[in-house]
Amino acid sequence: MFQRLFLPLCAGLVLMGCSPSLNWRQVRLKPEPVNATGAQEDEVVLQALLPCKPDRATRPQRMAGYEVMVTMLGCEADGGLFAIAVAVPSSHQALMAVLAQWQTHVLASVHAQGGSRKPFPLKGADAQPEGTQLLARGRQSSGDGAALAPAQGSPGHALNVQAVWFARGGRLYHAAVYAERLSQAMTEPFFGSLAFE
Repeated sequence: MFQRLFLPLCAGLVLMGCSPSLNWRQVRLKPEPVNATGAQEDEVVLQALLPCKPDRATRPQRMAGYEVMVTMLGCEADGGLFAIAVAVPSSHQALMAVLAQWQTHVLASVHAQGGSRKPFPLKGADAQPEGTQLLARGRQSSGDGAALAPAQGSPGHALNVQAVWFARGGRLYHAAVYAERLSQAMTEPFFGSLAFE
């Protein structure tokens, strides 16, 4: 499911080296049109800083029993995988189901149990569902879940993830950093830059 989107996106990404080489740049994420006319009801764009030139992918995904169009930007730098995504569920019920499965999948992808959650308030995001931040520690796998992890390292190595989810106008947004060691130099500029235009 998610692996089909992440694997092609992450394949061939070049590591950028150590922290001083993080080359932050502003990116814009807008969901692809989903109706036959290509019209968007709402031209809201999420902007963020990524520390490397991102690859982009848009694919329909089967998530929580629903067909959902997912658009993602992602890249690797300083030993971490950085990604932002937007999913367009068909209803509020679908959005809630997709959100629950997405969070479960992120934990499973790093073989983590539970993790810690706290609110993630973002100006302009919907009040319901409430924005959520997840921090979890697990390990890298040699299976399909490794597609969500940085390319460096070997199976069994520690793997941390910091991820957030929030919604706006019936769309579900996600941002995450996966790395063996998460540092403030990686996470603060990334999560602190998330904003709606």
